[in-house]
Amino acid sequence: MKAEEVRVAYAKNQLWPRVDLKASLGYTGLNDGWTRAYDDYGSRDQPNYSVGVVVNIPIGNRAGRYRVIEANNRKRQALFNLKRAEVTLLSAFDSARRDISSAL
Repeated sequence: MKAEEVRVAYAKNQLWPRVDLKASLGYTGLNDGWTRAYDDYGSRDQPNYSVGVVVNIPIGNRAGRYRVIEANNRKRQALFNLKRAEVTLLSAFDSARRDISSAL
């Protein structure tokens, strides 16, 4: 049950917009000619870098909503399975108690 509750919470969190920080650092050889570009790359004294923020906002997000519904259904199914096991154990315990009392 706890695992299914975690899955439901995760599915609900996936409905929120996503914000990612992206950064890159590299060396490229950009110059007028091939030889000078190769020399620039070899010297590695002019790094290229970039930093940015990427925001993904789900519009409509039917798939996300259906994942939440699916997670809730799995949670409900896990609860039913738990209750079924509980009833089976209580029935077995009651049968064993009756067998013991009739044997006495």
